[in-house]
Amino acid sequence: MYLGNQPALNYTSFAKQDFTTSATTSYTLDNPVANENELALFINFVRQEPGSYSASGTSLTLTEATSASDDMYCVFLGKAVQTVNPPNASVGASQLVDGSVTSAKINYPLTTFSSTGIDDNASANALTIDSSSNLQFNSGFGSVATAYGVRAWVNFNGTGTVAIQDSGNVSSVTDNGTGEYTINFASNFPDVNYCHLVGGSQGVGVGNNGLPVLNLNNASYKSVSSFRLMFAVGNTTTDNSDINLAFVR
Repeated sequence: MYLGNQPALNYTSFAKQDFTTSATTSYTLDNPVANENELALFINFVRQEPGSYSASGTSLTLTEATSASDDMYCVFLGKAVQTVNPPNASVGASQLVDGSVTSAKINYPLTTFSSTGIDDNASANALTIDSSSNLQFNSGFGSVATAYGVRAWVNFNGTGTVAIQDSGNVSSVTDNGTGEYTINFASNFPDVNYCHLVGGSQGVGVGNNGLPVLNLNNASYKSVSSFRLMFAVGNTTTDNSDINLAFVR
């Protein structure tokens, strides 16, 4: 039966003392011992047999003198240094329970963070993710606001054979005839409630009234996988050489 305070879980290491050697048989110990059996003595990395030295209190006496070139240290077998903290650099990822490190244990802002193109001097709420997983940031807007991403965009030449100049999340552009095109998305939208922004240049010789208009007579002009539009001057469709679209959701 154990009497006394319940000990904490401990990590144990033994106290060690290094000696500065000289031509002598007498040394002083950092920690008192009852006898030589409470310490392990090493000279030139060879453990010495108790009897070749004696110890009592803080006095260590050798049977033969050492020299200044000798390496000598001892380990106090009767003095275990205990701590409830594990030794430095002894804890790895496998010792941590998943989800055990919370934001309270992470120092913000990252004052020692350094990376090319990233400034760690921004305010603490310059970029946040709220409880609904919305990305919010303040990039000169005056306050932090939710960022709504451009999920797809394209710039293409709609004259002759349609040619995409550059795009994002657009797999292809279908030429449906003069001035009519279908933008095909590489990845579908979650629904058809996205916002579309359209711009383009008018064809040569079509006057000054050319405006991009949607082919609203086509019930399938807007879907999760594609978007159809028509450019027209009055009632006449016309090709355009520089057509730009962006889709926000």
